[in-house]
Amino acid sequence: MSKTIIRFGLFADMHYADPALTSPHSALSLAKLGSCIDHFNSTQVPLAFNLGDSVEMIKESSLKIRYLEMVRKACARYSGILYAVLGNHDVETVGKQKFLSLCGSPFRETCYSVDVGKVRFIVLDGNYNRNGADIVIGQYQWDDLWLPEKQLQWLAKELQTDMPVIILCHECLDDAMFEGAMDPHIIRNSASARAIIEKSGKVIAVFEGHYHPGRMMSLNGIPYIAVTSMVLGESREKNAYAFVSVKEDGTIEVEGYGMQPSYHPDARRTLCQTHPSPERIL
Repeated sequence: MSKTIIRFGLFADMHYADPALTSPHSALSLAKLGSCIDHFNSTQVPLAFNLGDSVEMIKESSLKIRYLEMVRKACARYSGILYAVLGNHDVETVGKQKFLSLCGSPFRETCYSVDVGKVRFIVLDGNYNRNGADIVIGQYQWDDLWLPEKQLQWLAKELQTDMPVIILCHECLDDAMFEGAMDPHIIRNSASARAIIEKSGKVIAVFEGHYHPGRMMSLNGIPYIAVTSMVLGESREKNAYAFVSVKEDGTIEVEGYGMQPSYHPDARRTLCQTHPSPERIL
């Protein structure tokens, strides 16, 4: 069995709001996050990624900020480094820079790369309109999001490395279909991003949020894994998060908890195995 060179945590789509708004279980997300953070700490995983949409769609900026501050306080208990991936509901009301300052991100760039050990992580920002403008509530559609050409050029440059690369983006970059058309959760110019990803020969996995039920597929040998939404479960025990192990041979293992499935190292099939989320009494 190939040796693990790095292990990290993942969670996505908390959609926190209390009382619940459009997501019926969003008031439970803060407690679920607490359980997730406890587990990350107990296993001493050194880094983790929040794949976006920490809070619900809220038009009132003061309420959005209050909820974001509550999420930040819960995340501050994590003993490792937590990296932020921007979701559309995170930034649509308060803007990208305000969100990054509120969430405690170690970066102020909306897309960035970070080298940890022998692995490069590239975080993308898919929260743009077709014309390259940042999304603003009331002035964008959640199913019409794009990666600007400048960001695609930056991605190609960041992939010029000798290290294996993991890409993270809130919106989906796979090629799933829905009712005969491109799934609405997918970045509209995702094919351009995939062409760059495949040409590089460096990417060993792509992790996504946005699609709440979660899914996994392998495209030209690269696994695309949409992490199950934390807000999906109707009880605190029905949480969703994961640990990812990167192996020396360039494969990955995904150890899912709660409603998040685990995946085989070759990333071609689901083991259909989940682990109960450790319960946390608040």
